[in-house]
Amino acid sequence: MRVVPSRNLLLWVALLGVLALVLLLLEVPRRYVVWITAGTVASAIVAAVLDFVLSRHLWRKANVRFARRLPPAFAIGAARDVRVTLEQEGAASWSCELYDHVDSSVTANGLPQRLALSTGKRVEAGYSVTPTRRGEITFARAEARVRSRYGLW
Repeated sequence: MRVVPSRNLLLWVALLGVLALVLLLLEVPRRYVVWITAGTVASAIVAAVLDFVLSRHLWRKANVRFARRLPPAFAIGAARDVRVTLEQEGAASWSCELYDHVDSSVTANGLPQRLALSTGKRVEAGYSVTPTRRGEITFARAEARVRSRYGLW
């Protein structure tokens, strides 16, 4: 599982830097600025770690299943639909972006897909692929970029 900070977390870090700068420009004693900044950074780190741990725990409990339905045959230059299904059993809803890694010999339209996974529901989505050369078409594992519960990751 790869963890990427969200824009919210990066914005929060930037605001902390601006706060420290403003305090220094207002000639607040440096030791107070250090303590305020250190306390705020420590709080941000704790919040981010808790968000990650909670999100990872809930995601694992969700037991998300992915299935891909391919057309029976592909023809060069003819667009064909690929259908994907995601289903989860967890108690939390999730928003994610689905990246299905298609073969390099096809062009794909409609990826990535933004999806909302509701509790106990099946979500179906699709995209089209157009083969550009002859030969076997293989699909790698799909990936989902999932937002953490509080949006920090």
